[in-house]
Amino acid sequence: MTEAVYWIWLQQALGIGSQKIDRVIEMEGQAKALYEMEKEQLKQTGFLTSEDIRKLKTTSLDPAKRLLERAKKLGCCVVTPDHSDYPDYFLHIHCKPCVLYVLGELSVSCPLSITVVGTRRCTQYGKKAAQMFSQGLAAAGCQVVSGLARGIDQEAHEGALSVHGRTVGFLACGMNVSYPDGSGPLKRRILNEGGALATEFPFDAPPKAHHFPLRNRLMSGISDGTVVVQAPKRSGALITAQNALDQGRDVFAVPGEIFDWTMAGCNWLIDQGCGVAVSCYGILESYFHRLPEDQIAEMIKRVENVKSPGEPRAVPHIQPKYSEPQETANPPKEEELQTISESAQKVYAVLGEKPLDCDAIMDHSGLGIAAVVAALTELELNSRIAAEPGRRYRRKK
Repeated sequence: MTEAVYWIWLQQALGIGSQKIDRVIEMEGQAKALYEMEKEQLKQTGFLTSEDIRKLKTTSLDPAKRLLERAKKLGCCVVTPDHSDYPDYFLHIHCKPCVLYVLGELSVSCPLSITVVGTRRCTQYGKKAAQMFSQGLAAAGCQVVSGLARGIDQEAHEGALSVHGRTVGFLACGMNVSYPDGSGPLKRRILNEGGALATEFPFDAPPKAHHFPLRNRLMSGISDGTVVVQAPKRSGALITAQNALDQGRDVFAVPGEIFDWTMAGCNWLIDQGCGVAVSCYGILESYFHRLPEDQIAEMIKRVENVKSPGEPRAVPHIQPKYSEPQETANPPKEEELQTISESAQKVYAVLGEKPLDCDAIMDHSGLGIAAVVAALTELELNSRIAAEPGRRYRRKK
């Protein structure tokens, strides 16, 4: 029997977004091993409550088998943590997905993955901004991620498709559910251009209100950064932004008029220290230190050839702010560490040769996410640390 059946069973028993699934992935590695355990063995895992154990022992495999069969008939790939198409980024977030129903290929090599989100009730300003960023980023070879909702999400997908770029849409419902109404043509175009559609929710699951925050953590989790284009103070886009910060990802916000309520959330993010998104170049420059110089030059060339609404076609003499720091043979001396901030010193002290993600760094340093992100940036720019895949960091050798 395929391993996917046991992952579907586990998701149905513990629920979508359960932190207990993280422990299964990290400690047991296989859902099947949990399925085959007796009650006493389940107790000995140390992270399952009596109610968890009851659910595990009373949940049948039959519904999971039926879902797997439906997936095959509809041409959906069932992506689980042991599947080759499972994105590495998801291995380094809280509440990891253990089942994803996917049309298209989810894990495709791209220099960057950027999530673009915002309000459904967008203005012309928001639409133009979403198109501008998505067109430019997709033209540069980035993967554009969004949530298929009306408004900014739809404009983000459309912008990427307009330059034949790759875009990924995450659903807050079952793959066979038509939501939002009339989204069928857009979904087909995403797939026809080599993109992907993905959802954690089983077939026939409606788009309930609590599904959207669950979906949002995946949209931010699969990306290097999130751009909030237009959002009021109370907005699902801000939930995505908070998820991104919690996951150690970058957050950028498009600035707006201070009297425009639809931009209040974006202006608040900027006030809190998030990046200001005024051009595709500004976003791309934030990652130039991680990319080879020839790739950077090609990305800039592609962006300049796109006629994005509202953005200059070419920016003369664009150069990366920072080149990739060279490895240092010896660790910095004590007096050299005095030149960096106190937060950076704390972060440096907890890092070693084994890469750590932001959550682990926060736990060991006692710093908040904003301070950790700022410290990591400072240490990278000072050639103290190196970034690894999955937003993990280690000291340079």
